[in-house]
Amino acid sequence: MVDPFVVIMTVLVGGLLVILILLGVFYPGSGADQVNWRPTRSVETEVQNELDDMEQMLEAQNERRRRKGLPDRTMRDVEVGIRDFEREQAARRDAAMAGLGPADVDVLQLYDAFTITPILFLEDLGFCAKGEGGPFVSGGRIAPGGELPVNTNGGGLSYQHPGMYGLLAIVEAARQLRGASTGQIDDCHVALAHGNGGVLSAQCTVLLGDETTL
Repeated sequence: MVDPFVVIMTVLVGGLLVILILLGVFYPGSGADQVNWRPTRSVETEVQNELDDMEQMLEAQNERRRRKGLPDRTMRDVEVGIRDFEREQAARRDAAMAGLGPADVDVLQLYDAFTITPILFLEDLGFCAKGEGGPFVSGGRIAPGGELPVNTNGGGLSYQHPGMYGLLAIVEAARQLRGASTGQIDDCHVALAHGNGGVLSAQCTVLLGDETTL
């Protein structure tokens, strides 16, 4: 007589295997895919989502301003405010660099909510001049094995984006320093993680180092 427990466990294990196989077929992905940075949405979709979000937030703010008798704010006002904040943040960031410059950083983990943001961050952090981010990242410079590896776990566009990816950027920076990353680079001693929020207006940078930097 067949043991009922064995039958139940066989069915459960078989069902689990079927689920895993289906997940592999309809949701393929591996560590190699993640490191190869394959965006899951088009650039057009990213840009449109960003514009829609900004317009909705600006309109919500203007509704409150109208109730108070204040004039509407325009996208131009927002841009000027962001630039002013960026300059202040850059000054604080320079003071916090503790004698380290861009040339001392071995790997960067940048919050890539959109394709353009890592390029903007590379410019703001001083790795290239303003407006030169596009040419700077071309030719595989920031790819695995490149001159300046960026988002070695694949970033939010190819790794995962749980809604608070900035924390995962710090995790990957620490893994690089420990030699425990799936996209490990050689001789990693200084890692920089940078995130933003508030329609690119709030910035936060952290520099991490291994024991050789003490």
